[in-house]
Amino acid sequence: MVVPPAVPAQRRRRAQLRERGNNFFRRAAETSMPQGQRHALLQSALQLYVKADEIAREGDDTAAEFASLHKNLAATYFASFGCSTAPIEERIKHLSFSISHTVHAVKSRRNALHVSSSAPVGGASGPVLTEEWLDGMAIKLGERVSALTSIDQLTPEHKVLLVRQASKELRDIARDTAAGPSLALLARATFNAAVTASDGMQDADTLRACAHPKQLLSEASEMALLAEAAGHAVEPDDLGGFKALHDGTFAGAIWRMECICESTRLRFLGEKEAATAKSGAEGGDLDVERVWMAVDLLKTAAVESRGYDAESEARACEALGEVFQATLSLTDLAGKYYYDSVACALAALGRTFEGAAWFRRATAGARRSQEAKEQRVLEDAWKIREPALERLKLKLEAIKAAADKSWQALLAHLYKESPPAPSKLLEYVLPEKMTAADGKKVLLKAIAQYHPDKQVDVVAEMGMGNDWLVLCEEIVKHLNIQYGNFK
Repeated sequence: MVVPPAVPAQRRRRAQLRERGNNFFRRAAETSMPQGQRHALLQSALQLYVKADEIAREGDDTAAEFASLHKNLAATYFASFGCSTAPIEERIKHLSFSISHTVHAVKSRRNALHVSSSAPVGGASGPVLTEEWLDGMAIKLGERVSALTSIDQLTPEHKVLLVRQASKELRDIARDTAAGPSLALLARATFNAAVTASDGMQDADTLRACAHPKQLLSEASEMALLAEAAGHAVEPDDLGGFKALHDGTFAGAIWRMECICESTRLRFLGEKEAATAKSGAEGGDLDVERVWMAVDLLKTAAVESRGYDAESEARACEALGEVFQATLSLTDLAGKYYYDSVACALAALGRTFEGAAWFRRATAGARRSQEAKEQRVLEDAWKIREPALERLKLKLEAIKAAADKSWQALLAHLYKESPPAPSKLLEYVLPEKMTAADGKKVLLKAIAQYHPDKQVDVVAEMGMGNDWLVLCEEIVKHLNIQYGNFK
């Protein structure tokens, strides 16, 4: 760049630094450049641009010149962010600087927008100030804001803070210029910020956790409508990992996220009501109305998220199980919701919740419910068996005495005194001589004949009812012992 001697020394020095920085930046842009060398060149360019910026601040540079310098800084910082060899802390800082300088560039150019062209600098023509330039920078800003949500090392709070700071500037710019592409990018960036803000929302303990993403979703929806009015609809494909539902639009993705946030909000309220009711119950004063209010809120929370997010539905079902178990002591009903919670969690493909406290409570509750059911079955069965065993006492003693002699004596006694089916006695005649191999076959056949699962027809024929079933269970025990002696 040739700078006429009439140009003040400061401005000439600033122009020289900027030109040298441009050379470093152009060299770093070569596709074959190794990452380490590219990073070094970009750092050199940044140092020169920063010095040029310091000189410009001390002088009387125009708004257009400031805008161009900020544009250089923004582009270089963003390119440095893209260098994978740089430390992550440096990359995050440079991305933040890139967004900041992009905003400053746009602000500076907007201040000079009323001028159709700048006055010649030492005879050189200045850049023409147009809204197309603003649109282009707005689009770049949208891209850089969106890049924030791709940094895993940033905390959700930090991501959202940076996104909201930049989005506010971009929203103002986009409204003034009515740039469809930049509005669409802003909508996407704001939606991604909402998704980021919702990270950890399920495990939070305050309603602010879902209020924040809901506010961002509202802003994203507003920007999407403005973009559509400007003739540039927002593309819905896999926004922030959330596929658009229903009609396949951006509005579908917004709706899904809003349902998840609303489900979380209702669950917070339901858990709060349940905790209050439980504390009252511990003092001997259970507020039943408050308990059922909690149940209604949690059921609504489960319905709100059904089909949209398996984790949200699972959390709501687990909370319902806790209410029915801990507050109302309704184990069976609690078990139903615990089972539903575990089923929803397992249906969340690609996610695992083994370490989550709520999932551990759900699995433990489902296990308790299953054990309680099994215990009741055993108790009911014993209520039937105990009197039957008393009535069958003599028969069982005779069977045991025969079993103590030999397997042949046991089979002979059974087929004589308690045949499997009285109408088919001829089928149970034992041969006089049997080898060990024959004995195993006969015992297996007898086990099958006396098995309780095959006694439905026999019970109807003999009219013995439960006594016969209990007798068969005891007979099969002895037969299994005899069969085991052959092994």
